[in-house]
Amino acid sequence: MSTLTTTKVSSKGQIVVPRDLREKLGLQSGDTLVLARHGDILVLKKLTLDTLLDESERNFLEGHTLSHPTFGEGCASTQRPTGARQAAQRL
Repeated sequence: MSTLTTTKVSSKGQIVVPRDLREKLGLQSGDTLVLARHGDILVLKKLTLDTLLDESERNFLEGHTLSHPTFGEGCASTQRPTGARQAAQRL
């Protein structure tokens, strides 16, 4: 189910995520968000260890390195491979 709401950009470039969305997504003050632009759409996603592990695994399997032009694109993806997460749980 999608939620549609509006917010404004401040003079400092800041936006406010409404309280109900912060609560539903578990966002807290100080959390890091990944921002990705897809055309004229801006996607925000909470950065977690799972996100970083999944992105690292995807790049490794595709032969990409940190200097590859597409590195970081998967952080805003909603798809989650499970291999990296399972490996992290074994640590």
